[in-house]
Amino acid sequence: MTLPGAIPTKPFSQAKAELSELMNQVVREHRPTVIERRREAMVALSLDDLRSLLEAFRFEPRVVVGRKEVVASLDEMGLVGSGPDLDSAIDDLLEELRDYATDFLRRYSFYMQTDRRAHAAWVLRVALTPPEEQRDLLVEEPVDEGRAIR
Repeated sequence: MTLPGAIPTKPFSQAKAELSELMNQVVREHRPTVIERRREAMVALSLDDLRSLLEAFRFEPRVVVGRKEVVASLDEMGLVGSGPDLDSAIDDLLEELRDYATDFLRRYSFYMQTDRRAHAAWVLRVALTPPEEQRDLLVEEPVDEGRAIR
């Protein structure tokens, strides 16, 4: 259910017949659209808009430096990487994250029925980030929360 009039809704057959126009509205005009077919619905949203929305799902690795090893982990996802230095540990954690994201997306319907469904936004963020930029997700600068809006 959507807010009446807030997001355009189109029947599937109309969306299919007007796909080029729909694509322009969604991508160029940044207007998400709900597409309905019988009792099913989906949202058409531009890739750039989705990436922007997913920026709020930030990775915050915990790092433990030992005498001979550095461990980097995403505790909430149960992922761990290690290496002789921080860069190696982050690289190892990135490989674990890529493997997990690949498995999650291949078995999406399974994971969405488990407590790991909460990981979906982070998995999508990794999957939709170009490979050469994925490492940056693990070493982002902290966000300045600023003041709460009253």
